[in-house]
Amino acid sequence: MTIRKSPQYGQDVIFKISSGQFVCGVESCSGAISFDGKSEKLSLSEPADYSSDALFAAYGEAIIQKLKSSKKTIVELPFYQEGNRQFVFNTKGFVWPPKPH
Repeated sequence: MTIRKSPQYGQDVIFKISSGQFVCGVESCSGAISFDGKSEKLSLSEPADYSSDALFAAYGEAIIQKLKSSKKTIVELPFYQEGNRQFVFNTKGFVWPPKPH
């Protein structure tokens, strides 16, 4: 999971993998996200170049706000021929934007 702040695109939450492929339906793409055990649907979109190793979360700013107050975040994403897979993130102490060192 990567958080990106871009002058052109605003704030994004991006999920990128190094092996395997994400799979999305023709009209929609979704997964699930859980903040400290409170699960909700996660609307996703493919990158503009249609690469299958990244997905963008809709409502990135809202997700970032929830990451700031959660301790544990679980993301479930759709994989090609493998079904959904879960990723667990320790988000306790997450600060955005990052403080300078």
